[in-house]
Amino acid sequence: MRRAIILLLFVILGGEALAQSPCPSRPARPEDQSHGANELIEQKRIEFSKKMRGRVTDGAENPLQGGTIIIVFRYSPREEGEDTYRLIGRLKRFRAFLPEPDGSYCIAGLPPGRYLLQVGTVKQLDFNEMFLRIRIRKSSPRKRIRAVIRNNFELRLGT
Repeated sequence: MRRAIILLLFVILGGEALAQSPCPSRPARPEDQSHGANELIEQKRIEFSKKMRGRVTDGAENPLQGGTIIIVFRYSPREEGEDTYRLIGRLKRFRAFLPEPDGSYCIAGLPPGRYLLQVGTVKQLDFNEMFLRIRIRKSSPRKRIRAVIRNNFELRLGT
C-alpha cells in the first residue's frame, strides 16, 4: 500500500515537473519571418494549460535544412471565427520561436488566451505554411485540461 502511494505521488509530481521543464526553442529575431508557398494548411484548434512540444519536419519526418520558425499571434474571443488570412494581416506578432536543428520545438510561458501559430521556413524553400489556433487555459478541478500536449507539424512542398 505504501509503495502504491509513493508511486502515485511520483507519477503525479513527475508529470508536473515535466510540464515545468525548460523548453528547447530559442526566441527568433524580429527580422526572422515565415515563408510559405501557395497553400493555406490549417489544423484544428487544440487546448492545453502549460506547454506544447513536438517537431517541425518535411513530409518524410526530416528536419528542414533552411530552418523553420513558429510565429505566435494573440487574438481576442470575438475574432474566433475570423478568416485566418485576415487575422494574420491585422494582428501583430506576439512572440516567435526557432525550433532546434532537429526540428524539435517547445512553446511555454504564454499567458492564458487564444493564439494563432504560423509555422513556416525561415528561407523561401517552397514549402507550404501551416496555421494552428491554440487556446491556453488555466486548469481547474472541474475541467481536465492537459498540461502538456504534443503536436507535430509536417510542412509539405507547394504545388
